[in-house]
Amino acid sequence: MIRRLLLFVCVATLMTLAACSSRTSGLPDESGGGRTSGGEESDSRDLLSDASAESSTGTFTHLIGTETEYYTTGPQQGRPPDGEFSAGTQVNIVEEAGSYTLVQSEDGMQAYVVSDALKQVGNTSMIVFSRKVGEVIVIADSITVTVVEIGGDEVRLGIEAPKEIPVHRKEVYDAIKNQQRQQR
Repeated sequence: MIRRLLLFVCVATLMTLAACSSRTSGLPDESGGGRTSGGEESDSRDLLSDASAESSTGTFTHLIGTETEYYTTGPQQGRPPDGEFSAGTQVNIVEEAGSYTLVQSEDGMQAYVVSDALKQVGNTSMIVFSRKVGEVIVIADSITVTVVEIGGDEVRLGIEAPKEIPVHRKEVYDAIKNQQRQQR
């Protein structure tokens, strides 16, 4: 049970990585079925709530993932933010501007937010696989995940990915993101 849970967590993290790499590489997001423990196909999609919410401007494409500061005239060092969007605020992207993105919120306000705070609506899915030692999962033609060893409550995975795609354990990734936020 613990082995399956660990493998499940690892594969979920890798699927997120694949979604990011397919968006940046222009490849389509592949979301074929995965294998459950019984061997049948499953495609478990967990869409963000209110993914199809409508407004006077149409369907929103993104959500603010966490409480996020915004700037109405552009991010500038040494200037305090103009306000804060609460988590779950629905927005559309107006223009990408480096590490910041100009968005239009559900109430019509345009503001710049940190790009990492945006979550694409309806672009999340989880595929569950059962794999044995030596078996491989391929993600977006350029990433392979191999089950190297299963022992006790630990699963060892080998990940081959292009050098331009960062691969981290979740706790390392979180520490990197926290450090980046503190430097801003």
